[in-house]
Amino acid sequence: MRIQKPFVAYTYTVEDPAVKRRRRMKFLGVCFLFVFCLIIVLSFSLWKFAPAPKWRTLVVDKTVPHPDYREHQALFWVLNHTKVTNKGGKRRWRPGKDYVGFYPEKFIASDASFSSNLEPNHTIGVNLLFLVDTYGVYVDDYKNPEDYQTHLDYSTKIFGGLEQKEVEIIEGFVQNGGSLVAEFNTFHPPTPESARERLEQILGLQSTGWMGRYFADLSNKNDVPFWALRNWKTHNGEEWEFTGPGFIIAHQDTQILVLQKGKDVDSRGLRIETVSPDDPLMKAASSSVPYLYWFDIVSPMEETEVLAHYRFYLTQDGKQKMQKYSVPEIFPAVLRASQSPLRIYFAGDFSDNNISRGPYFFYGWPQIRRILCCIGKNKSQNRFFWSFYVPMLSNIFNLNY
Repeated sequence: MRIQKPFVAYTYTVEDPAVKRRRRMKFLGVCFLFVFCLIIVLSFSLWKFAPAPKWRTLVVDKTVPHPDYREHQALFWVLNHTKVTNKGGKRRWRPGKDYVGFYPEKFIASDASFSSNLEPNHTIGVNLLFLVDTYGVYVDDYKNPEDYQTHLDYSTKIFGGLEQKEVEIIEGFVQNGGSLVAEFNTFHPPTPESARERLEQILGLQSTGWMGRYFADLSNKNDVPFWALRNWKTHNGEEWEFTGPGFIIAHQDTQILVLQKGKDVDSRGLRIETVSPDDPLMKAASSSVPYLYWFDIVSPMEETEVLAHYRFYLTQDGKQKMQKYSVPEIFPAVLRASQSPLRIYFAGDFSDNNISRGPYFFYGWPQIRRILCCIGKNKSQNRFFWSFYVPMLSNIFNLNY
């Protein structure tokens, strides 16, 4: 006998596409978060366990008017990233403490120990001395301390300049095999001329007395120094009427040369170009990088090597102006007087940089920032910092001298 099976109706449910899409996005989000966390942990681990350089370093910075420590914050970021050891044997550099010079917080608090010159005991146990800036701190820098605004004209010195005794300490340090890195402003006033001449011998260069800087707007009285306007009128008998971006080049005898972008210099402005790209110190340092801050014009002595130079991209009008004042359109940016012991001079205020830097404890972070800052037109010091300054300093700190 054949038994007929009862009919069973099956119902098929079709999943809502929106729900399915949300589930997929949630899954992808979890995967992305996992990969991101993995990269962070791996990057930190690679940095943490990377070998530390053999340098034990002392930093001198006398130009610290405000507690933002702008003059050496960028340098300290690279020191921390490359794991260079400070004089105390520690690898974490503290901007408010780990240097010799002026201490603004102590000055504001009326602490008698608000400044310190370089002393013989400072160099004991040190094999690298880094002179960031010695221009100093002045009374009018504290007219508006809450704005962290450095005054734009001359006033009474509170502290600054290198003394003869300090230069003797530096000479002895180098003669005993210590390495030296210095940058603008190391030997300009208020450092006395006799001390400047000795420093020039140590660094293998001669100052021309000219220095300059790029300004985004030459009519901005909150940025352009008052002394530039005053000296311009003294030498030319006319008011300052410059506008737009450009360069002010000043001589210590008060002469003023102004180069306007679009009239005297083309869109490329002033750039740093590597002269010896195969040199270990220039490894991975980009060439033809825009430079937008203070620089000084120096000439190398006979045996001094120029590793990188500045180049002004001038129009015909600009060339005539430069020739009138005998100012070169190509001049040194990075000079090396000796390989062992290392003696290097940066002819620019390289470490004075207030750009956002991010965490120093990630391996590969400078390479990421370097890629990002080269996208589009970058009108800040970002490209210089990530494409030139960080690679060059990293090369110096990783040397085995």
